[in-house]
Amino acid sequence: MAIIDYRGYRVTAQSIIPGILDKEQEQSVVYGSVDFGKTVVSSEKYHELLEASAKELKLLPHEVVIDDKGNTAKLFTSYETKGIIGNDGRHYVLDLLRTMPPDVHYLQDAEVSEKAKELGFPRPFPHKLATLRQELVDIFHEARCMQFIKLAAGHVRQQLNSNKESQESLDIENEITRALVEVSEGRDPLTNCDITKEALSKAAEAVHSLRPDTFDVRFNPDCFSTTVKHAPGEDLEKQRKLVVEVRRDLRKKLGSLLHCGRVWIGFL
Repeated sequence: MAIIDYRGYRVTAQSIIPGILDKEQEQSVVYGSVDFGKTVVSSEKYHELLEASAKELKLLPHEVVIDDKGNTAKLFTSYETKGIIGNDGRHYVLDLLRTMPPDVHYLQDAEVSEKAKELGFPRPFPHKLATLRQELVDIFHEARCMQFIKLAAGHVRQQLNSNKESQESLDIENEITRALVEVSEGRDPLTNCDITKEALSKAAEAVHSLRPDTFDVRFNPDCFSTTVKHAPGEDLEKQRKLVVEVRRDLRKKLGSLLHCGRVWIGFL
């Protein structure tokens, strides 16, 4: 699929999936939703295919309720992304427009930062496809990871400040260093050291990590959706907070570039 700007118009173009015109689309969709989230289906095969991509894109696997009995389906993308098996036996994905988190400044009734409220946000937008760029998500994730590492290391240094030269202190320093290397590589840090655990927990709280014990910054592209029913176990407050934080950081960075004297550019 490609997005093409043509003479002032934005056009989406995509190739035809083999066989999609030979049968009803609803019958061929095995992942996602074709009715704006009223019904959602999922597939273990698509879980296998999408897991690596979701990790690379910093997407949070999440669950939505699919029937009146409370049964849930796990999604690695937005519910609007569709998984279709073509008549050639291959697995295809369509409709990736909502892969990245939404721009909350253009979501009606969304909670935004106080500075954004002063600037008149959230504002109405001609369409509901205002999303954040992948590059922004990557930069935010990297910045929060670095902040997490600095905070955790700083906490350990404070705890060991009075007894730097003991063997126990050296062991703890080695332990936090190893744990933070694991975090930077996207792995769960394994530690039995109470000081290290406390440092990781405090750093996680400071960067609004989804997990209380380590660094976990990922995004649920459906967390602001009102058309799907979110599973009870989804912590939407934390998930939405992260999306708001990304937009807040972008506004601050753009503001530092565009702010001149006391004049602000209003589209931030």
